[in-house]
Amino acid sequence: MGSPISPIVANLYMEQLESRALDTAPTPPTMWYRYVDDTMAKIHENAVDSFSEHLNSIDQHIQFTSEQEKDGRIPFLDTCVSINQDGSTKISVYRKPTHTDQYLNFQSNHHLQHKRAVVNTLMLRAHTLVTENEDRTRETQHVKQALKMNNYPEWMLTIPHPKSTTEDTEEPQNEKKIYVSTPYIKGISERLQRAFKIKEAIQIKLTKPALNRDNGYELAAIYDTILTPKRR
Repeated sequence: MGSPISPIVANLYMEQLESRALDTAPTPPTMWYRYVDDTMAKIHENAVDSFSEHLNSIDQHIQFTSEQEKDGRIPFLDTCVSINQDGSTKISVYRKPTHTDQYLNFQSNHHLQHKRAVVNTLMLRAHTLVTENEDRTRETQHVKQALKMNNYPEWMLTIPHPKSTTEDTEEPQNEKKIYVSTPYIKGISERLQRAFKIKEAIQIKLTKPALNRDNGYELAAIYDTILTPKRR
């Protein structure tokens, strides 16, 4: 746990486990989707219990619990998959009953970029994941209300445009870079970022917030500033 390679190893093992389970199942599911250890399957209702027992018999240390659809709906990851009367499916956002709509507060001492990322993530999820217009409108209103409760101003509650995946992001190989690390200081870091915006990029490495009493500011993030020498 905590190692960057952990998800890769877990996924490799789960691929091997599911292959054994599906190849040897008496009544395999007709549909099987998996993300790490979270799966969604379509199987005859009479074979649910027997398949669950078979799946849990592959490895005694890897045990699955199952949840069947209710009222034509079933959660999968952060989505709720619903079956319409005509047999088609629709997708909406799923929130656990314990979800509190608490996000990074706008008044916290974090860089504006982090707060913008919260808005972008929630808004993009509503407009790219949800399949029907009525549900999309409802989800957008819910997100805006939740962000307002976390003190986000109205001017930030906009729908971002997805970045193009075809954009050429390769950097010139002959440019020499100088790396400088600076602590985040509210007001000063923003001015530095604006000063370096044209020719320089600021990459953010998050750390746990820690109050530095000696210098009188809250160290909420560490910034690695990549300074590219200006050409004359």
